Amino acid sequence: MYEHRKQPLLSTAKFLKRVARHWLAGFGVLALGLGGGTLGYHYIAGLSWIDSLLNASMILGGMGPVDPLKTNAAKIFASCYALFSGLAFIASYQYCSRRSFIACCIAFMLRSSESRIFEALRMKKFLLNVLIAAAVLTGMAGCAQIKKPAAQVRAAAVGLRFDQVGWVSLYAGEPCTPQIMFNFHGTRSTVWLAAPRRETDILTFAANKNQRVHILGRWRRGGQSNCSYVQVTSAELSR
Repeated sequence: MYEHRKQPLLSTAKFLKRVARHWLAGFGVLALGLGGGTLGYHYIAGLSWIDSLLNASMILGGMGPVDPLKTNAAKIFASCYALFSGLAFIASYQYCSRRSFIACCIAFMLRSSESRIFEALRMKKFLLNVLIAAAVLTGMAGCAQIKKPAAQVRAAAVGLRFDQVGWVSLYAGEPCTPQIMFNFHGTRSTVWLAAPRRETDILTFAANKNQRVHILGRWRRGGQSNCSYVQVTSAELSR
């Protein structure tokens, strides 16, 4: 596919055509991977199109998921897609290590002498290692970031009754009031929950087992102006 080091370099026109083919191939692979992930998150996980695109981009880029997944089918898809993204990254690295695309670019710019071409070839592996190290460090930094809590639904008036069925997850981060311990994921919104000891045990079990739960409670307000939550009075596991 590429010239031997003893062969003359390509002309400018042929070299640019080769670069264009590489770009088209790269964008094609990216579109295939990103499109498949977006469709899977939308139709299997039930996320909106923009949320599906965001989650697929984060997984494909090595940063990790954004939205919680509520069904086993969605979790299986996300696991397969994460493995695909990792294997695609490794395959791309191995492809680049067998090819001399980067070295050819450097050699083309420094084509004034044959000794510089050999130097560019020796620099190829070093440059690839630097890129891989930067990508790994970026991924580690992304995984270390604390995710922001999901946007909360507009709170109802204090004292109004709350009666919904959905999924719960443990609250991540520092709540606006110490009583808040759970996120309740309803059909289109997320609500903060505070619960007494017995209901806390039920909600913790439901969060760990990813089971639906029926919540009864009353709307309450914390000390801050934007701190509205539901004080749980009853929590029952639901099919």
